[in-house]
Amino acid sequence: MPETTVTHNTIKLDVDLLPFSTRDKAYLKQDVKINPFLTAYPNKESVIEQAKVKKQHPVDRALLTRIINRQYTTAQIEIHDKIKSNIKALESENTFTIITAHQPSLLTGPLYYIFKILSCINTCESLNDSESEFQFVPVFISGGEDHDFEEISTINLFGKQVTWNTDQTGSVGRMTLDGIKEVLDEVIQILGERSHALPMMTEIKSFLELSKNYGQFQFQIVNLLFEKYGLIYFSSDSIEAKQALLPLFKKELESSLSLETVVPQQEKIKDNLGYDAQAYVRPINLFYLDDCIRERIEKTKEGFKVLNTDRVLSKEEILKNPEKLSPNVVLRPLTQEYLFPNVAYIGGGGELAYWIERKTQFEAFGIPYPILIRRNSAGILNSKDLQKWQQLGFSIENLFDEDHLLTNSYISKQGEEISLEDERQKIADNYKEIAVKAANINPSLKKAVFALAAKDDKQLEQLESRLRREVKQQYDNDIQRIDKLKGILLPDSNLQERNDNILTYISKYGLGLIDILKESLEPFESKFTLLILE
Repeated sequence: MPETTVTHNTIKLDVDLLPFSTRDKAYLKQDVKINPFLTAYPNKESVIEQAKVKKQHPVDRALLTRIINRQYTTAQIEIHDKIKSNIKALESENTFTIITAHQPSLLTGPLYYIFKILSCINTCESLNDSESEFQFVPVFISGGEDHDFEEISTINLFGKQVTWNTDQTGSVGRMTLDGIKEVLDEVIQILGERSHALPMMTEIKSFLELSKNYGQFQFQIVNLLFEKYGLIYFSSDSIEAKQALLPLFKKELESSLSLETVVPQQEKIKDNLGYDAQAYVRPINLFYLDDCIRERIEKTKEGFKVLNTDRVLSKEEILKNPEKLSPNVVLRPLTQEYLFPNVAYIGGGGELAYWIERKTQFEAFGIPYPILIRRNSAGILNSKDLQKWQQLGFSIENLFDEDHLLTNSYISKQGEEISLEDERQKIADNYKEIAVKAANINPSLKKAVFALAAKDDKQLEQLESRLRREVKQQYDNDIQRIDKLKGILLPDSNLQERNDNILTYISKYGLGLIDILKESLEPFESKFTLLILE
């Protein structure tokens, strides 16, 4: 597939400038108060130490590699040589994985989907460059069992929303491709005839004939973008994997270990750090998965009931078919660490927030708790747009200022600062003197004087607002330019990485943009990367 050459440079910004949560910033800055809830903060040394720990808890590597190879065969994907090498390496007790995971978002969804995977690949490469005892391979786990269709069904492309319309229910990964062709046709129409993304879209269209369901279709897309980096794709919806997870599922059904360990940890985090619980923990954190349904399991007097159905099963009946069990957000982290020789998980701030609640749960299940790595965050900006921004008198850091601050700052720079503060203060001082004189004549008049003062001050405040509106209207064109330029990094007041789809930028700069992003994102970095493209 052709790639274009793009000149670029990067600017690193402190996360305090970004609209991240307080919890997210604390983790990125490695707040010591979070230490008790972690194995260790992420760096090369802590990951290496975790590999030594994980080596003492061996997994079934033969089974794992067999499942992975079978999934590639089933999806009709010819395995890239780098992926073959990484799968083969997993047979060695000195090879470990770095995992990231996400739902199978439509055409990869928001940019952070791409950033998570590149963070995972870069982390492995960085560790392999400096480590000889162990080898690390990147793994992407697709959460195709999830049934939250609304969360994955839309993408934002050049400010337009494209939606996959289907009435299907149940596991997203098991859905048919009904309606996907229409999505691809709409995307191609939006991209236009001159788009650098058209060759990629042609290849993606060919996946419709190769894929039996949406999960396999997503597999093909991820492999297309990342196979040359050796990324191993893994679907959690696997019969063999579920059979291997049977001891874990059995323990979850027979005990309340998750409930008994996670809830006290959540309370401790609330007491010590002030952070609210991120996931609701149930006595049983498993779904029943079948054609078109994924429903919670609850224990009743009659047995294990599948909610919103008439099914009530015994423990023996459930465990006889482990492929019909699906972990919820509370149990899912345990399942991947149970199956893989994994040492670190890479996720966004929201993901790590609920992972931080799990240390005691992992200990109770006898599974090593991995190092948690915050994925890279980034924004993409054209150099011409940056130049326009700076010509308006703003710095790069101002891109993340609130709208009203930018407007007031710009007007002030034009020598049009509108403030009646000094005048209001002088009038208030005069009223104070009048109040003293009035009180000497009749103390009851003091209250009336202050009432007049408040009324006049209110009118002056309204006049000040009107003057600001008048001046703002005079600079309306410039203020619209400010809003438009800021909207590139913060569309609809959301970070670009949480809104825009990668096709927006591949369309402009070509598929080589993935390489540029990979080069620009640095492992174990806590800064925000602003990628400036020519």
